[in-house]
Amino acid sequence: MEGSHISCSASHVTKNFSLPKAVIIAAVLGLFAATVTYTISENLARTRNVEEIIAIHPQELPVTYRGASINGEWYSPSDTVVQSDGWEMDWDEVTITAKEKTTLEVKLPKGSNRTVTFNADQNQGNVLVEVNGQSIDYDLSSAENVPLGLPYDLPDTESKNITGNISWSVLAFIGIFVLTILLQRIDRQEEKQVNLHEREVWGDVVRAVCCFTIVLLHNTCNVFYGADITSDMWFSTLFVNSLTAFAVPCFYMISGAYLLRKDCAVRTALLHRVPKIYIPLIFWSCLYILTDAQMEPIQFLKMFYVQQTSHLWFVYSMVGIYILLPVLSKMYLCLDEKMKVYLVALLLLIPSLWHNLGVIAGVNLPNLHFAMFWPDLGLFFLGALLWDMRSNFQKFKWKFYALLFSTGLLIDMGMTAYISAQNGAPNSTFISCIGSFGNLFMAVAILGGALAWKSKLKNIPKRMKNWILRIGKTSMGIYFSHVLVMMCMSKLPIVSVMLKNNTGTEAEMFISAAIYFLISFVISYCGHQVPVMKKVF
Repeated sequence: MEGSHISCSASHVTKNFSLPKAVIIAAVLGLFAATVTYTISENLARTRNVEEIIAIHPQELPVTYRGASINGEWYSPSDTVVQSDGWEMDWDEVTITAKEKTTLEVKLPKGSNRTVTFNADQNQGNVLVEVNGQSIDYDLSSAENVPLGLPYDLPDTESKNITGNISWSVLAFIGIFVLTILLQRIDRQEEKQVNLHEREVWGDVVRAVCCFTIVLLHNTCNVFYGADITSDMWFSTLFVNSLTAFAVPCFYMISGAYLLRKDCAVRTALLHRVPKIYIPLIFWSCLYILTDAQMEPIQFLKMFYVQQTSHLWFVYSMVGIYILLPVLSKMYLCLDEKMKVYLVALLLLIPSLWHNLGVIAGVNLPNLHFAMFWPDLGLFFLGALLWDMRSNFQKFKWKFYALLFSTGLLIDMGMTAYISAQNGAPNSTFISCIGSFGNLFMAVAILGGALAWKSKLKNIPKRMKNWILRIGKTSMGIYFSHVLVMMCMSKLPIVSVMLKNNTGTEAEMFISAAIYFLISFVISYCGHQVPVMKKVF
C-alpha cells in the first residue's frame, strides 16, 4: 500500500487555483465530515445513557439466552451477565442455559432498536423478562428449529436528539468546506508535480485489486459466522471470504518489493517514512474511537501503540516494519539469492507449514523460535524476493497464474470447510491467518502475474490507466476510510436500505462493496488535493 516509488524525476510547477474544482473537493470532504459528525454525535449521546439491569425469569424450561442487540451492537452473555445462579454457561457457543427456574440478571445499556435473543424450537419453554418496570412474556416455542435463535423486541429507552445531531453536522460541513477552500486558495507555492504516467502501473494495478478486495471482505465477513455451515449461504460466503484472503498478504509483499530495492537511512525512515504512515494512523484511530459506541478515554492513549479498531492492525504492523527498515534493507541487500530464499523459508514458509499442520490436526502448536515477526516480516521479504526474480515470471503463461490462484483458493475453502465441520461451527482460522499456504499461493499468483505482465500493463488504454494509477496513489486513504464510510452510511436511513453491510444476497453485498469502494476513493482522492489534509489520506 505504502512505499510506491516514482521511476522518473518530478518537475516543479506553480499551482493554479481553480474555484469550481476547489468547490467540488470542499463539498465532498464537507459531506464526509458532516456524515462522520452525525455518527459521532449519535454515539456520544448513546454513551450518556446509563446501563440498566434486565431480569430474565424462566417460566418453563428449557430456556437458553444467546445475547442482546442494542443500536446494532451485539452484547454476549459472557460480557453482560451479573447474576447467573442456576444457569450454565456454554463457552463454545457463548450462550447460557437455565438449569433451574432462577432469575438471570443482565446489565445492558439503554438504547433503541433493542432485542434479546433466545434459542427457539418446538421444544423450548417460555420466559418472563422484566425491563424498565415492564414485564414481557416471550413464548420460545417455534415450529422450526432456528440454529442461531430468534430475537425478541425490548422497549426502547433512548431519546434521539436528531435536530442536535443535524446541527452539529451542518457546522462540520461549513467548517470543513471553508477550511478546504482556504487551504487550496492560499497554497500558491511551487510544489513537485508528479505525472501519473511516471508511476509503476503494475504496482498500482495490484493495489487497486487489493483495495477493492479488502472492502469486499469487510462487507461480507460477518455473514460467514452467522450462517449454518450446512447452508448454501455459508458455502457461498466461504467462497467469497476465501477469495478475498490474498489481499493483505499482497500489501505486505508489494511494500517489500518497493522498499527493499535500496538501502534506507535511519534518518529517512524515522523522519519521513514512519511519520508518513503514523500521522494518518493516529488521525483515523481518533475518528474510529469517536464513532465507537463503547469509547473510553484510555483508548486514546492505547491508540499510539495498539489498534482500537480491527482492520487497522495491518498499519501498526507496517509501522513496526518501517522502524526496522534501515536494518532490514541493509541486511537484505547484503544477501545473495540463495540466502534470500533461505531467509524467506525461515521467516515464512516453514513456520506457515508448521502452523497449517497444527490447525488441520486441531493442535495449538507454539510458534517456532526462529520465526521472528511471523508472518508479516516473511511476507515483506517474499515481496522483495519476487521483485528480484521478476524476469523469470515472464516465462509462464497466464494459465499458470490462474492455476496457482485456483489452487490456493481451493486449499483455503477445503481446509476451512474441514475445520468448521470438525468444530460444528464456522471457523476462519485458516483463511484469517495471512501466512496460510492457500493465501500465499493466491498472493504470489497476483503479484507474480502483475510482474509477468509488467510491460504489457503499460500499454492498457490511457483512460483506464489513469484511473488505476489514481486508485493506487490513494490506496492508503481508501484502506483507512472504507470501514468508517460503511459505518456512517449504515446510519443514514435511506442509504442503509439501499446499501448492504454484511446483509442481503451475495450480489447485493458485492454491489454495495463496489459503491463503498467508490465513495472511499472519491473521498481519498479529494483529500489528496488539499494541502495539509493530504497528509492523512
